[in-house]
Amino acid sequence: MDIILAIINLTEKIALSYPLGPIIILASLYFIYDGYENTSSVQIFFAALALIWTSFTLYVALVH
Repeated sequence: MDIILAIINLTEKIALSYPLGPIIILASLYFIYDGYENTSSVQIFFAALALIWTSFTLYVALVH
């Protein structure tokens, strides 16, 4: 449980100090809409990264 709280605190500091969330989301959306037949593991990685970043940012915004 302490590890989860530490990760959340670190993510909160990153989300508040670096405005990378929208950039990552836009980049991943570009990769996703590039085409389903051209989907690679890199695009799936960006999509997962965007989902994780968005969920953490929403959590931080709602809780604090």
